[in-house]
Amino acid sequence: MALPQEGRAIFGSRGWELREDLAIKRRTQKDKETTIFITGQGREKINNSLKKILSTSNFSIFINIGVCGGLRGDFLTGDIISPEEIIFQEKALKIDKKIKKRLDRALLKNGFKVNSGRLLTSIDVVFDPEDKSRLYREKNCLAVDMESFFIGQTLKDLAFPFYCLKAISDTADHPISKEIVSCLKEDGNVDYLSLLRLIFFHPTQLSSLVKMGVGFKRATSSLRRAFYIVEAAL
Repeated sequence: MALPQEGRAIFGSRGWELREDLAIKRRTQKDKETTIFITGQGREKINNSLKKILSTSNFSIFINIGVCGGLRGDFLTGDIISPEEIIFQEKALKIDKKIKKRLDRALLKNGFKVNSGRLLTSIDVVFDPEDKSRLYREKNCLAVDMESFFIGQTLKDLAFPFYCLKAISDTADHPISKEIVSCLKEDGNVDYLSLLRLIFFHPTQLSSLVKMGVGFKRATSSLRRAFYIVEAAL
């Protein structure tokens, strides 16, 4: 995952440890161990995080999970995206077909609707519904995030199997408040003092905050259930 709040919402706030500036949580079930970690956002941060985590343990597969913004107009918050291709600018990254087929099948058997297609990685937040609509037309992508291409490309270069699982937190017609996003710190945590000030001086932002919170909760709830299914299928 890229952001601390995603990790806490999906896997709980307890049990995290800090190793070389990486937030890590370990889960053991039967003979399998799962290591969950926060990469941070941005290509350089992600590359550094992956190098650190790869130096600590041996892994059989990497799964990038997190929230994303819908570009196709019919998605609802909480809908699951399992991309077959991730694009960034003019570059494209294919997901391993065998891994995707096996893990997608596990989700389908457990009642999830799995949406496959292209996922767009952007270095900037896509705030406006008009921009979301334009990106859908021009890029033919289902949704947009800010990290999966960089994670997948680094792992591909290192010859590690990679699977990507996303959930819609804001739909194509939902504008994202720039003011609320500006209350995020560089490490991805919320600056609650700035957020309180924003709501106090601009109370109309409260409705945007509530809507963003509801979408995020639905997305992380879907990801929690989907991840446990995928984990069991590994």
